[in-house]
Amino acid sequence: MAATKPKKPFYKSWIFWLIVVVVTIAFNSGDKTGAPTTVKAAAQPSAPLPEPQLQFVRTVSDAQSKARSAENDMQRGGIKAARDKQMCSQLQTRSAKDWIGKVERVGANSDGKGVFSVEIAKDVEVKTWNNALSDAFHKTMLEPGTPLFDTAASLKKGQMIKFSGTFFSASDGDCLVESSLSLSGKVKNPEFIFRFTAIEAL
Repeated sequence: MAATKPKKPFYKSWIFWLIVVVVTIAFNSGDKTGAPTTVKAAAQPSAPLPEPQLQFVRTVSDAQSKARSAENDMQRGGIKAARDKQMCSQLQTRSAKDWIGKVERVGANSDGKGVFSVEIAKDVEVKTWNNALSDAFHKTMLEPGTPLFDTAASLKKGQMIKFSGTFFSASDGDCLVESSLSLSGKVKNPEFIFRFTAIEAL
């Protein structure tokens, strides 16, 4: 009868060393303090929006949401008409004071006049015109050498600011002057023309 072959100690088996490797990797996957390796970034502080801005943003955002499910331009036209009617009732003076937004564009036209745009909600901007012809009547572009121009020029895209100024009443059924060329753009990605009178970094 053949002798029984002695078993290897467990610590010499390949299964034992596989377990050791797996445990070691799992133990070292965290940082030195034992915290998980994936950590969410701290939330950025934000200034409270003034009530008129909140109302304005709700009105525009509600129209954006409805426009996404609209099946044709006639429906979008109805959505825009309802939005503009409500918007006009909320902004009877066409002025905005101490609104909060994120800088979207800091630029200039060919004459060096300031072109400035601020995002006040997702896909909603207030902005100057970007060319002299369009701006001939509204005079929204920032004049070089003025404190307003210098303040705007010092800002960066994505920076949060507080600003004041004036919208412009529109004709042809629109409430406010807006620069989009299509009906879809006017409802889904409105860019309202605005004359800035005060800009302050937050």
